Amino acid sequence: MPQVVVNGQNCKACYYCKELCPENVFAISQEINGGGYFPAVVSNGDACNSCMICYFICPDFAIGVEK
Repeated sequence: MPQVVVNGQNCKACYYCKELCPENVFAISQEINGGGYFPAVVSNGDACNSCMICYFICPDFAIGVEK
């Protein structure tokens, strides 16, 4: 089972991952990170199919997918 990890301190809240994930793995955090953004968080990690779209689309290199 793949594991998706978001480095919330690196996320600048573009939400590309949330918009493009076909499995709706991501949500928006209710807490502000050190940069003043509400980062993306993994809310449904069990649904991840390892397509890696989030990994490749993230401009901040804040997402990791471990198989």
